[in-house]
Amino acid sequence: MQSGISVVWRWRVAVLYLVFVYLTLPFARDIGTYLRSLEMLRFTTLMIFIVVVFTAMALNMERLKTMSLGSIISIVVYLILSFSVFFSIDAPEERLHIVEYSVMAWMFHWALKDTMKEARAYLAAFAITFFAGCGDEVIQYFLPDRYYDFRDVLFNAAGASMGILFAWLMVRTGDAAEVEK
Repeated sequence: MQSGISVVWRWRVAVLYLVFVYLTLPFARDIGTYLRSLEMLRFTTLMIFIVVVFTAMALNMERLKTMSLGSIISIVVYLILSFSVFFSIDAPEERLHIVEYSVMAWMFHWALKDTMKEARAYLAAFAITFFAGCGDEVIQYFLPDRYYDFRDVLFNAAGASMGILFAWLMVRTGDAAEVEK
């Protein structure tokens, strides 16, 4: 199904988001330390998560209106699992990996979905996001006061998986809504 925004623009948005993530690396620790000193770090990460969830819902509002009960239940289960994963992580900084890389995977899938077969688009979006997450950690290895942490690679991969699952759910539930019309 062709989206109204050109593939080139979708790629630009996805790559700009990746560049934004990379550009924040030198400052992220300082921002986290500052927010922690104000006792606002947990609240801030929660607000970022909530904004991402509500933005995703707002962007898909028309689709949500036409979904079957089964589709809506699938999305609610996904959201419950997402909240569970998000809140099972103790460190707020680690929670951001989940959100960052969920969004990134969804964006790369959005860029790829009209240019290749469905399964390949999911796999390619996950692979690009996974390697972007590895690149994130490699960059941190070379930054002062930062370090490579394999656990963060796993958090990035978990976030990528959640973004791909969200993309898949939106495609599946959208297809179901089209069939029901």
